[in-house]
Formats: sequence, C-alpha cells, structure tokens
Amino acid sequence: MALIEVKTGSGQLQLYSVGKNEFGLLGQGGKIKETKHFTKLDFDFTKVQFQDISLYADHAVAIDQDGLLWAWGSNLQQRSGLSQDIDCMFQPTKVTAFE
Repeated sequence: MALIEVKTGSGQLQLYSVGKNEFGLLGQGGKIKETKHFTKLDFDFTKVQFQDISLYADHAVAIDQDGLLWAWGSNLQQRSGLSQDIDCMFQPTKVTAFE
C-alpha cells in the first residue's frame, strides 16, 4: 500500500492511495481492499485539511488544521482511538476521544 500527498494549485492537500490492504488503510470507503491506480481518498478535503499524517502497517492517523485527530484503517484493540465496536474504518474518521 502506498499513500501520496498532492497539493492543488490553491495549496489544498489531497491524499491518494494505491495497493492492497485488508483493514481500510487505503481510505477509499466502501470496504475497498485493493486498487491498481492511485485513487483519491473518500474524504471531503474542502472542509478539512490535514497538516500532518502518520502511517503504520494497517492504520493511519492525521492532524487537521484545527489540531483535531483523524484515523482510518484497522481499529483492532482500539489502536486508532475509535469506538470498541469498530474493527475497520474505510475512510478518515474524526477521533472524538480527545475533544
């Protein structure tokens, strides 16, 4: 799995992913587990802009322009900070535990 950042002409950051991941790390929504071409993450980048991103083998976290934490991918053992009843997030989701 690979994730790249692309800045638009207005300086807005967009994320694209490619590859295979069983746990939602592609961030493309709809339980997509594999893609052969770089595809933009299923996320509205017009309202939230990520300032910093960290990837692990099966999940990702990002900080937005307001300092809020977002996560996607595996949430086994609540490693993404999301509710206990969620195993995988297939698109970036705000982590409310730190609000």
